[in-house]
Amino acid sequence: MKKFIITIITLVIMATTATAKEWQEQCGDIASLAESIMKTRQLGASMQTMMEALSAEDQVNFGAMVIEAYDRPLFKTPKYRKEAIAKFKNRWYLYCVKRLRK
Repeated sequence: MKKFIITIITLVIMATTATAKEWQEQCGDIASLAESIMKTRQLGASMQTMMEALSAEDQVNFGAMVIEAYDRPLFKTPKYRKEAIAKFKNRWYLYCVKRLRK
């Protein structure tokens, strides 16, 4: 499952060659999306609701991110929720930077 997620995101990210400014912008956008997805997950939204909120194209491109968010635990305390959100956001930013930075 993890290899499938990584493969999909790699294909999406590698579809374009990025300059320094472009990769920073693209990776910032991906990190922001990851943050939003995990915030929504930590607030208790259902995975079905999250997937249905994505367009068909976005499900192909970012559905893996939603799936990964739901593979992570749902926390009850604000402290642990913030930590989970930050870790998820940083993980996706790092992944993107490693793929796009030249």
